[in-house]
Amino acid sequence: MPATKYLAVHVKPAVAPVPQAIATTTPTVSPQSDSGKLNYTWSGACGNAKGPSCSLDTSRVENKGLFSSIVVRDAKGREGSEAFCQVTTADLLIGLTMEPAVPTLGHPFVVRAQVTRGKQPPDTYWVWRTSGAATLTSKDGAVAQLTAQGDGAVQVLLFGYGAFGKEIIFDQMSVPVRPVRGAAQKSFKQCGQVGGAPVRTCVQYEYVQRGATCLVEGVARVTMEQGPSLCEVSYHGGVRNGVHRTFHDDERVGIEGTYANGERVGPWRGTNAEGKLEYDVEFSAGMVHGRTRWYRDGKLVREGTCENGRARGRWREWRDGSLIEEQDVSPTSHVIRTIEGGKVTGTRTRSGDWGCETPQTGVGLCEELYMLPPNCTPRRFNQP
Repeated sequence: MPATKYLAVHVKPAVAPVPQAIATTTPTVSPQSDSGKLNYTWSGACGNAKGPSCSLDTSRVENKGLFSSIVVRDAKGREGSEAFCQVTTADLLIGLTMEPAVPTLGHPFVVRAQVTRGKQPPDTYWVWRTSGAATLTSKDGAVAQLTAQGDGAVQVLLFGYGAFGKEIIFDQMSVPVRPVRGAAQKSFKQCGQVGGAPVRTCVQYEYVQRGATCLVEGVARVTMEQGPSLCEVSYHGGVRNGVHRTFHDDERVGIEGTYANGERVGPWRGTNAEGKLEYDVEFSAGMVHGRTRWYRDGKLVREGTCENGRARGRWREWRDGSLIEEQDVSPTSHVIRTIEGGKVTGTRTRSGDWGCETPQTGVGLCEELYMLPPNCTPRRFNQP
């Protein structure tokens, strides 16, 4: 009689190399010394698969997921627990930058497109479109030159080919074009005490004023008057776009991530005052989406995958460097396995959905960025 009936099976989410291509899933199995030949039984989206791998056309994917499960049995009758498998398309995001950030009425300006997350697939091409009073004067791949006689918008689409030669749009993005007359941007800098704090801080940025409205453009910074930087945040049209960073007292980066149209995207990483990693989390459209890792004193304590802010697939937890728990999470329930010394010692099931933890932005350090110049309202900065 075998010493254990459990056969360890781990299915890692398969990701297509480019959006809407073929993704292949191969489970990792830890057989016993006498397991012999392994038998694989797939179900769900992989129900037609034979053998140890399943390949799927991710152009069928809706909401980023195709769900499957697998049971692995060895020659001694041991059986791996049913594993929840998610097959996803590769995430690809594009971004636009405008030079200058606020164009001048009737003057030429340049808009550049780039892939901000993922890798641009081969044989793709950019398509430019304009609306309103914005006019496209020339284009060369990812770069376009325009003029504007009034408000409008510019849009770029990244076209290419997915599975079986199907033409698809990998991603698209548009930004408003609001030209101003004459000098586009003004500079602002002021130092003072915020909220009764004992130290003085300084804020500085470029902005465009329209009546009583001031729109921050470019990188805004908050620094100690006699000391290091506290944070820097990139803006376009008064909305966060680009890199976001906060700093520790020794000016090492504490939190770093990216905004696109006011929403968090791509990887966000946080470190403590000693420079040790605290989290490494992926975002998409403002929600935790993709790989998620949390650390304590620089050591990994929790790892898993999130989809639109909800936990999915295989999650693991460690204590003092040892694996103590595994969870297979679905939208309605998750199976929890307690592990000691590398062996499963207990299994239980919990119902309900599970939300992913969202790391802080550290925006409290940058509250001064909400302060506006004297001729804009409202003002939140105490006078020096």
